[in-house]
Amino acid sequence: MASLLKDLEKDFALKDLGDLHYFVGIEVKKSSDGLVMPHERYTVKHAGMERSKLVETPLSVSEKLSIAEGTSLGPED
Repeated sequence: MASLLKDLEKDFALKDLGDLHYFVGIEVKKSSDGLVMPHERYTVKHAGMERSKLVETPLSVSEKLSIAEGTSLGPED
């Protein structure tokens, strides 16, 4: 990382702003797995749904999606 920053400093003015908290208006949090962007606040606000209840939607983390393999859901897939 230090080497990359040194190379970038040759062409760009760099400033360390510390840990990332927001990126393009979306909150960013550190977790043990890396960075997480919980977008519910952003989505709820911009959709005008501040009074809505949030619900978790389970999604498999082991499934791999592929455009070239597997069974199509329909003729247009």
